[in-house]
Amino acid sequence: MAKQSAYPPALDSLATDLAATDVLSASVWNTYMDGIYFLEDTVGITGSAVTHSMDYKTKTALNPGHKHTSLATNEWNTASPIVSGGSSQQNMVFGGSLAYTWPAAQATTGAYLANDGSGNLSWGGKLRARIYFTTGHNAAAADYSLCHLDTVDFDSGGICEVATNHKITPGIAGYYLVIFVTEVAAVADTEVTRAALYVNGAVASRGSQVTSGISTIQRSTGMDLVYLDADDYIQLYVWNSDTANAMGTGKDATSLTLFGPL
Repeated sequence: MAKQSAYPPALDSLATDLAATDVLSASVWNTYMDGIYFLEDTVGITGSAVTHSMDYKTKTALNPGHKHTSLATNEWNTASPIVSGGSSQQNMVFGGSLAYTWPAAQATTGAYLANDGSGNLSWGGKLRARIYFTTGHNAAAADYSLCHLDTVDFDSGGICEVATNHKITPGIAGYYLVIFVTEVAAVADTEVTRAALYVNGAVASRGSQVTSGISTIQRSTGMDLVYLDADDYIQLYVWNSDTANAMGTGKDATSLTLFGPL
């Protein structure tokens, strides 16, 4: 920073012009800060304690580098701190209005910050989940019916529920690749089956429609890219125009797979 001859007076005591790489002593640092403070008052720079970049009127005996520490902890602004909270949970406020709650736990390798839309941040990553059917369920007659996917193949985020609602709830908003497949046994001639992806209880995508020429197993597959909010959930349904027929078992027969967010 160049030395000033008349304005602001507080910088006139600096012995030489300052280069960007100069290391300041305690006395020079304080003189420099006095000059910045003088400039702010003289030219009318104003702002709240959060946004006022050099507001340190209540601080004394600042050491070299002290302002950098103060900026990180907002030491000179105890009324409306930029960063507040305990050692593991931090609330960040920017400009007095934008507020974010930092995750309480340490991140794992490859994690990123996800925002729920209300300022709550969490460590995100690529979620991978698959649930499939093993036993004890038939496709209803002439209707769409929920597939009772009762077994978890893999679940990287604890997002699968197979006991009651047979669903996957990602918990992080974003676009997800979803793959779904149904298998129905002994479907009569000319009858139709079709897999369907449901989001929050409503059909969002349908798989291939299968009509057999003879009484046989019918398999329908589907894949889609869907946007899900954090509290949205997906389920697998199947249309069966025949009488109630047994569902095929195994992850290669009747399953629901999710990957993302992308």
